[in-house]
Amino acid sequence: MAKRRSRGRNGGERAQTESGAPIRRGAKEALGRANGAARDESLKDRRRRQIIDATIDAIHRRGIGETRLADVARAAGVSYGVVSFYFRSKDALLLETMNHVAHEYEAALRAAVAQPAESAMARLLTVVDVNFTRRVAEPRKTAVWVAAWAHGTIAPTVRRRMCELQDDYVRLTEPICRRLVADGGDRSVDPREIAAALCALMSGFDVEMHLRRQGYSVAAARRTCHALLAALFPREYAAATGRQHRAGRPAARPGSAMASTRGPQ
Repeated sequence: MAKRRSRGRNGGERAQTESGAPIRRGAKEALGRANGAARDESLKDRRRRQIIDATIDAIHRRGIGETRLADVARAAGVSYGVVSFYFRSKDALLLETMNHVAHEYEAALRAAVAQPAESAMARLLTVVDVNFTRRVAEPRKTAVWVAAWAHGTIAPTVRRRMCELQDDYVRLTEPICRRLVADGGDRSVDPREIAAALCALMSGFDVEMHLRRQGYSVAAARRTCHALLAALFPREYAAATGRQHRAGRPAARPGSAMASTRGPQ
């Protein structure tokens, strides 16, 4: 509730609500505590984000095996005690960092699904191309996915969360694949299997990026996904890409990473 000031009997100011009613002392104190709590929460959010950003950098530079809470604290410019206050273990820190990257990725996917599209294939290509945008295909962020897969073999909470995220991807893309099959594609193909295959390709490309480094091309990875869809649904793919399809190599779509975009140098 907004407040304003008015003059009291002795010329002093007293707080009022927008309706003009004076704020009682107890309510005024409660409002002050609420404002203080909001400031504290804002500080906590900024501090957590600061630590997560430092974790992303540390994982990218050192790998999850060589990243310690002390390394993250140094990179974030805070004490070890601050990091351990927000994240009691390395597993908890990795889980929260992965959730941060996943939230950004899922928001981009859902925005792509919500975009107007002339066909199911056009919509699916838009969703697929999210993985090859500069923001999503950034090596710092894909390093977090690779770290989570590696660490998930010994950390059950991380493994469960990774499985949940992959299931979410399949659930998001399966209805589009189902519509694509219903619109005239090969009805012998299981839409869920197509969605799962795309999910597996995306995961594999993240690993390839960090294995091959300079030998990895975001544009080539994108062409592989397009080639799969073109092979499964040639008519629908040709209709959706139109003039962009050149000699079996789809041209870059708006917002996608260009051929010159490489993996980590």
